[in-house]
Amino acid sequence: MHPDYRARLIRHEFDSRQRGYPFDFPGLEFLLIEHDGRAVGRLYVQRTDPRWIFLVDLVLLPEWQGRGLGTWLLHGLQEEARATNRPLRLHVEKVNPRAHQLYLRFGFRLLSEIRTHYLLEWRA
Repeated sequence: MHPDYRARLIRHEFDSRQRGYPFDFPGLEFLLIEHDGRAVGRLYVQRTDPRWIFLVDLVLLPEWQGRGLGTWLLHGLQEEARATNRPLRLHVEKVNPRAHQLYLRFGFRLLSEIRTHYLLEWRA
């Protein structure tokens, strides 16, 4: 894939999420993940619902995957969920079995599923 096309595609995906997520997840927070002043990923999390914390999206650049940063972020959200006595929830696409297995290893359990996604929950 040509780098210019890839950059436009990534920008389009980001812009779409920036517009769509706030309607689906009121009070959504967007956090840019940085290392030494360089953006290496993004995190969308909804904390405004008193029933749960919802991890909407966590993405790291490929060169930052497998270095423990995602684990550190996920553990931080689990600790926040524990401290606030709320479960941590997320959706994972069915076409992403690698991510699904990762979340199961982190102690998430299946709550429900729709045609395209699983709804998973972690409780302290």
